[in-house]
Amino acid sequence: MRRLAKISIIALGLVMMASFLPSFAEDGYKFVQLEHTRDFAAAGSENRQQGRAMLLMFSGAHCRYCHAIEEDFLKPMLRSGEYDALISMHKIDLYSDDEVVGFDGQPIRIPELARRYEVFVMPTLLFVDDQGREVGERRIGLTTPGLYGGYLDASIQAAVSAVRRQGTQQISLLRE
Repeated sequence: MRRLAKISIIALGLVMMASFLPSFAEDGYKFVQLEHTRDFAAAGSENRQQGRAMLLMFSGAHCRYCHAIEEDFLKPMLRSGEYDALISMHKIDLYSDDEVVGFDGQPIRIPELARRYEVFVMPTLLFVDDQGREVGERRIGLTTPGLYGGYLDASIQAAVSAVRRQGTQQISLLRE
């Protein structure tokens, strides 16, 4: 009986605490989620049309550094909307043996995709164009959290510049 009473008191306390917390929706807090991409060919095509680079995050569910990068850097970037026109973000579970559609439109298992990119450590962030070619400096691990945002932003800017140069070159070739 005492145990049940303690649980009831704890539950009541949690309910009361929750009533004092601000509502995220009221404060303009936008829920965002990095989705596990299943079709990279389709994602690449969409990004080509929009002139965006792609960020591929190789991570694992139990990787605390992966979680930190996602929560402290990537989700705030998505929430802000400031990067929407520059880059799309795609999460890849390095532990998964799932089959996805690769950039070439062919089925590929995630371990093979990771091998092709020579990804062996998580978290690893790759910056690629619509065909899956690396166009920015990859980020491996989380060794300097205080500087990571600047490094991440530099990689994104380099990737976006490379993708937009490619687009300009393709337009030039079409005009010739």
